[in-house]
Amino acid sequence: MSNETTTQSLYQQACQDVEGLGPVGRIFMAGLILVVLFKMTPILDLLWYFIQIVLLPLMLLVAIGIISSDSYNLTIGWINKSVEWARNKSRELQEQQTQTQQQEEN
Repeated sequence: MSNETTTQSLYQQACQDVEGLGPVGRIFMAGLILVVLFKMTPILDLLWYFIQIVLLPLMLLVAIGIISSDSYNLTIGWINKSVEWARNKSRELQEQQTQTQQQEEN
């Protein structure tokens, strides 16, 4: 029980400290947190390396004309498909939520 109260008191203290910073301090803290997350999280580094090692050279080869855009879409098209799938899934979930809310209102 004391662990929960300690955690809650630390959280409340942190909230008070952030509120006391002002707008410029909050922007600076947000930027600092983003930099720390980007530097300390290995998945972001791996994604960045993937972009640098795979995507950028392939885009350059397509832009020069060595590789056709169809070949590029065959090799990297799964990225676009996964983004489209996630976008469609989120739209479906939003539509389901609005339908259930409308049914509850009736």
